[in-house]
Amino acid sequence: ADADDKLRGEAEYVGDMRVPGMLHGKVLRSPLPHARITSLDPSAAEALDGVVAVLTGADLAGTDPYWGHAIKDRPIVAIDKVRHVGEPVAAVAAVDEATAEAALALIEVENEELPVAGTIEEALATDAPLIQEKQIRPGLFHGLALDEERDGNVCYRYAIDHGDVDAIFDSADIVVEGDYEFPGVYQYSMETHTVIADARGADITVWATCQHPFLVRAEISALFDVPLSRVRVIVPYLGGGFGSKSYTKMEPVTVALARKAGHPVRIQNRVDESMATTRRHGARFHMRTAADAGGRLLAREVDVDFDTGAYADNGPRVVATGGDAAPGPYRWEAVRVRAACVHT
Repeated sequence: ADADDKLRGEAEYVGDMRVPGMLHGKVLRSPLPHARITSLDPSAAEALDGVVAVLTGADLAGTDPYWGHAIKDRPIVAIDKVRHVGEPVAAVAAVDEATAEAALALIEVENEELPVAGTIEEALATDAPLIQEKQIRPGLFHGLALDEERDGNVCYRYAIDHGDVDAIFDSADIVVEGDYEFPGVYQYSMETHTVIADARGADITVWATCQHPFLVRAEISALFDVPLSRVRVIVPYLGGGFGSKSYTKMEPVTVALARKAGHPVRIQNRVDESMATTRRHGARFHMRTAADAGGRLLAREVDVDFDTGAYADNGPRVVATGGDAAPGPYRWEAVRVRAACVHT
């Protein structure tokens, strides 16, 4: 039904929209993977003609600025530390994109670099730097059994135990095993992540390139302490997502910036910004399968670690789903699965 609009170029995406009084937002992103923010001075950017507002961690004092689908661990903008390249450190709202971009260069940030755990192996090492320090707090849609205490850089574990796996492997005629690795992948779509937020008055309206608008609506409601009935999320045409636009992404920083500016604000990622801030999990597996001499499957054992990055996002859910899928669609006498969600 929408083919005619798309073929004529008349389909309006979020990036095509203009809301009356709308400002243009830009995000200052960390060039470092792990660092402590020792000072941040936005005064020169705030003084630039055409700049309406600059959002920093200082604006979030006295609030609970953390959000997350499974675990509440991600701040709206960095507070005290950055944990990945591309993490938002500040955001600027200005009368046009060029002014907002120029203002980013005027924000003075000093960092103290911290040790980096850039791979699963580095993150699980005994001397690995701790990426998340706070006690684990369940997010709005966790639906999972989460331990409150930190387990090093593992934020969630999932297990399946059925039957006597060791006994079957000891007596099996055939044992096949191997190690497998899958890299993190950005699910490229023609339309980059874009959000317009209007947070004037008691209502919040968001136009967003999101695949789960009702989940985003609930998270915005909880994060900004606004009744659900006063939050509206509108998704016009979606220019591809493939999972990269699942759950909440840029909506919190856009809403917070719009609130401070007192105007609607649009933030549109460049492709490189989207690639630095969202992607499919990388993973490493060790898998063993036992069978009898006739090839009948008997047992499977799987150890898998998923790279969830600096923040959990939907990682625990991915780990639980991956753990469930690891035995495959077969009838086993015994199964053992150990799956971990690892911060890097």
